[in-house]
Amino acid sequence: MKIKFILNPWILFLSLVCLINASRAQSVGNGRVEARFSIDGDLMADTAFFGNVSVSSSKGKPSDDWFKNKYSGSGIGVIDTSGSWKYKNLLISSATARDTLVFTMPMSVPKLTRSGGFIMLDALYARDYFDQDQTVITSGSKTVDDPSSWNIGSGTVQSKDELMEFYSHVRRKGATVWDSLFFYFGVGVHGITGNKNVAAELFVNDVRLNKTTGKLTNLGSDGGRVAWLFDASGNVTKVGDMVFSMSYQPSSGGFSIEPRIWVNDSSRKTGPGAVPPVNFNWGSQFDKQTSTDFGFADIEPLSGASFSQGVSNNTDTSQAAPWGTIESGAAHGWQTHYDADQFIEMSVNLTSLGVDPGLFDNIDPCAVPYRTVVFRSRASVSFNSDLADIAGPYPFWRYPRVSANIKGQDTLNCTKTSGNMFADSSYSLAWYHWTATNGGNITAFNADSTEITYNKPGMYVLECAPLQGCFTYKDTVVVVADTAHPVAFAEAYDSLILGSVNVVKLYGGDSTASVANTSSNGFGNSAGIQFQWFGPSGYLANQMQPLATLMGNYYLTVTELRNGCTDTASTYLALLPVEIGNLNCTTNKNTIILNWNIWNTSVIKNITVDRVDASGMYTIATLDPDQADESGRMSFIDINPKSGVNHYQIHVWDDHHFLLAFDACASLFQTDKQKVHIFPNPVQNQLEILTTEKFENAFYEIHDAAGRLQSKGTLSNGEKLDVNHLEIGNYFLHLQIGDLAYNWKFLKVQE
Repeated sequence: MKIKFILNPWILFLSLVCLINASRAQSVGNGRVEARFSIDGDLMADTAFFGNVSVSSSKGKPSDDWFKNKYSGSGIGVIDTSGSWKYKNLLISSATARDTLVFTMPMSVPKLTRSGGFIMLDALYARDYFDQDQTVITSGSKTVDDPSSWNIGSGTVQSKDELMEFYSHVRRKGATVWDSLFFYFGVGVHGITGNKNVAAELFVNDVRLNKTTGKLTNLGSDGGRVAWLFDASGNVTKVGDMVFSMSYQPSSGGFSIEPRIWVNDSSRKTGPGAVPPVNFNWGSQFDKQTSTDFGFADIEPLSGASFSQGVSNNTDTSQAAPWGTIESGAAHGWQTHYDADQFIEMSVNLTSLGVDPGLFDNIDPCAVPYRTVVFRSRASVSFNSDLADIAGPYPFWRYPRVSANIKGQDTLNCTKTSGNMFADSSYSLAWYHWTATNGGNITAFNADSTEITYNKPGMYVLECAPLQGCFTYKDTVVVVADTAHPVAFAEAYDSLILGSVNVVKLYGGDSTASVANTSSNGFGNSAGIQFQWFGPSGYLANQMQPLATLMGNYYLTVTELRNGCTDTASTYLALLPVEIGNLNCTTNKNTIILNWNIWNTSVIKNITVDRVDASGMYTIATLDPDQADESGRMSFIDINPKSGVNHYQIHVWDDHHFLLAFDACASLFQTDKQKVHIFPNPVQNQLEILTTEKFENAFYEIHDAAGRLQSKGTLSNGEKLDVNHLEIGNYFLHLQIGDLAYNWKFLKVQE
């Protein structure tokens, strides 16, 4: 049944006067949807029954509340109901359970969930003992007393002070830490008559209850609490414990709320010239302990505007939690609804009040100091009257732990060209931000940015916080790349010869240079070199120097096993139809005779004999292949050799003037009487020129056996010719002294 909420103005006025005179409490608004959460004296989302909200809202209007039930709409219930059937069954069937069953339910969504543009920070439902309560204040303890002195044990309290159920919720009206912060709390009480005086105290510490001793532990050191601190300019430097004291008069429907913070009296600068707090004003009330200067001081918003709303279900019943509640009468029976005036709820705009951590300089907006909530009732409207029932402490308003510890990063190499790294102990709804510097590159993020994919070496930085705008945690890692390559070359120093040479060795590597190159970049020794050859007709080989039998291109890939890096090379293996064999050049008196063997002459058009000297290469004879004898032997006599070393090349040509084969030889021819000698021969380091006559600036050249120039210069009598630069083998020395030329063949040997 929906009944319009009507207050008698005179009754309300007199009630508020009494409340203000008693405690200077601040009056509250008569219900409102704050940050899409409905403060309407009802527990169900998407509907409103009581207070001002019922005038402007109706069933189906989107709004969040403690639970989601039968009403359609996009609103959510902030309390989890999973498995609640077991509590419902116990409460229905057992009177003992109705007295002794205590349990809590968490928020229905993960902390920091964005819902409808709002950040859901935390929510809690708690059910306390009933009737023969195990957590009542058993002696005359006061609010401002050191909580460790409170005596908590079993007993009974007046029906109006019997606290049965508690609801609390924190959210921001937006998606950032700079949006308004709201604290909501509700209480299900047993008695429906008499003033309800309830408080929700938020503790910085993780407060515990020792059930054996009946004492609260792990409290602060400032008179049993944590005190707020300020600098000389009035800025908050430390957030301390805080309490919201609420009073409700069922007879009039009047509400008041008194926010107070725990401070040392010296911190309350209220005299002439005192610097007030930056974010709020001091009220006129301060209740302190008798043995210390610590106490609760009331505070007011800077603007003086209303910062809270409060409504009860004073005109009708309202649906209870899904597991039901206890009726207000003496029978203590189970029922599905709250009786009128059994449920009270309020909201506080902490930002408007000036105690939002996001308002304080040099304090992390996400470092919400509160870890525990305690609900309690007191005997009267007076703030420091005797305490009655107590519930808790309960863990509440704790941001999930986030970590900036990066895990998973790995060294890149030639086969591992990308990798993944992630935030250790990540919380998917927190804020994560990655940057790459010093050459690093991020190619992908997962859905919640807790993991990235990277593909370049460099520096990677992770910043994270429960919410964007909060103080961040940071970690940095450096990704390196092992990309040292081995060294590859490929060569076939011979050719396949039709009908003669069927197998040729391929040369590849170089393993020594590869190991040296890959071991020089700081990643340790080589893990081994792998050789892989590919060639015609599916040719495969994994040796450094394999054998090949087919003409074509051969490709070598050399791989360093440590990092997968490769180098490539290729060579062409030719198939020649002919071969020149046993070529030699011999000086015979005034001629030089060239002899060689040739096979498969049917494909040969002609054979040229070419001389190679300082002027170049030129043909001195063209021979017909038919000149070869039956054994394939051919000869040519050079009847005009030049003085000194004569270099010859034999070229074999086909009909298309395609070179089929070639070979080279050289022979020394001396025309003058030998007057000059060399010593020693064989030689290791230096040659001496022995002569009976002096000479200066004689020109010399040294050629190898193939006629290639190795060195040249001038030489004077008595100077020695250095041959250390020559490899072991046969060489020809040409010496020009004036008009006379001298030629020698010498052997360079090892030292």
